[in-house]
Amino acid sequence: MPGLSLSEAAGASLKGRPGLLLISLLMLLAGVGLRLHGLEHKVVWHDEVFTLVRVLGFQHQEVLDGIYNGQVQTPAQLLRFQQRVPGRGFQDTWRALKEHPEHSPLYYVLAALATHLTESPLLAVRGTSALLSLLLFPALFWLAREWSGGCRVAWVVVALAAVSPLHLLYAQEARQYALLMVLIAAASAALLQALRRQRRRDWVLYGITLSLGLYTHLLFVQVLLAHALYLAWSAWTQPGAFPPRSGRRAALAAGGALIAFSPWLLAMLQRAGEIRRFTGWMGRTVGPEKLAQAWLGHLNHLFVDLPLLRPYWVPGAALVTLALWYGLRRTPPATSRFLICLVLPSLFLVVLPDLLLGGVRSRETRYLLQPLIGLELVVAWTIAQALESPMGWARRAAVGVFGSLLLLGLGSGLAIDRADSWWSKSFSAENAAFAREVNRTERPLVLGSVSHVGAGELISLSYLLAPGVHLLVTRSDQADFIPPGYTDLFLLLPYTQLRARLEAEDYRVEPFQGSWKWFIAAPNRGAGAVASSGP
Repeated sequence: MPGLSLSEAAGASLKGRPGLLLISLLMLLAGVGLRLHGLEHKVVWHDEVFTLVRVLGFQHQEVLDGIYNGQVQTPAQLLRFQQRVPGRGFQDTWRALKEHPEHSPLYYVLAALATHLTESPLLAVRGTSALLSLLLFPALFWLAREWSGGCRVAWVVVALAAVSPLHLLYAQEARQYALLMVLIAAASAALLQALRRQRRRDWVLYGITLSLGLYTHLLFVQVLLAHALYLAWSAWTQPGAFPPRSGRRAALAAGGALIAFSPWLLAMLQRAGEIRRFTGWMGRTVGPEKLAQAWLGHLNHLFVDLPLLRPYWVPGAALVTLALWYGLRRTPPATSRFLICLVLPSLFLVVLPDLLLGGVRSRETRYLLQPLIGLELVVAWTIAQALESPMGWARRAAVGVFGSLLLLGLGSGLAIDRADSWWSKSFSAENAAFAREVNRTERPLVLGSVSHVGAGELISLSYLLAPGVHLLVTRSDQADFIPPGYTDLFLLLPYTQLRARLEAEDYRVEPFQGSWKWFIAAPNRGAGAVASSGP
């Protein structure tokens, strides 16, 4: 609604529909409350562990040396890498970030500043995510208003996002994805606003959002590609849609953002080998059926994430398919083009490489946040249009769908709030249950091996272990060494030599609840404490 203020546009758009505004505000309040509640009680998973390691200024090798030292340690000793150390300052944080330039630094810098505001680094870093996630609501409102030309769609998408379990999970995680979603929406809204108003300051704002996005995550490159595709497609299909200077100004904004990002790009080039090593897991191949199951999960988690409805609950996919069919047929061409362009880069850069070349990128929800925001927009547009339909059955159906999505989303948020772990904790999700099993034993010892997940998983587990539990990581040449005096053994990716020794001493080594990394050594016939053995 050009020429109207935000409040005037909202009033004009929602005239006669105060219920929508009230419902959206109630959902917004509920969403804010869920995001800010219980930030410390959930499992701190592997990637979050290393977020805190870098934010607090520890070097990666320093952590490995402190854990893989061949000594029996307590959980508190491992958790020293999750606490502030006197004498370590911002220069240590910056050095740790440059050691891992595959992660752009903006979020980590903000989180490092937040650690000076509270005694709990975990609360500070997760709190940074939660507070930044609140910016998604005005950013989505702005984007939906620019994209659809009114505020009705904007209020619907804000209500959906407020109770979206996907948005809630990333809002409470010590990682940069909540900020990434904010900047995907803000940069897209800034582009549409600049194209509509053609003011220099709007193009400057667009360039700033692009710079911030690049300094948040490398995935933001997909936003630049989406915007370039939209401008090129619009110029080709509708030559008079935008003044010729629009393309030049957009190119200047993007070019300026890339120049601003060039120092970090140089740091990445200097450590290209390490980046390939740390991201090598993406090339692991899985079958197409597992990829398809993951894609269905992404769609469902955008709206509902209740364990009883996993993993075969498919209405999410049906809803998005119907919304796309309805929306792309009825929205103006420019509106449809923008949505398609928002989705295509992820399709070509994430999904198709997994299918054609092998990989697991598209199994990770965080790598598909851009198209998921686009799909959230089109679902909101479809609901908003149906709410104003002259056909009574369409309005009733829209009210039913909208109400169901809000209730299911709110129920999902309450379930997530009560849980101590969730699927978003990836391969650390079972650590809480495993820690309970360890804590209930009398004299437990957690034996770890030197592995690619060892340090992160042992620190993650240490958050949950009782103070009296002991942990030990042995090298491969000490694989069968077990200190005396422990009656219960718990293993992290045990070496073959250790398993052979335990089985020879009449222990059976079994995976914990189907886990691929945690194992329990249980005596077959009442064996007592494990005897001492040297390396």
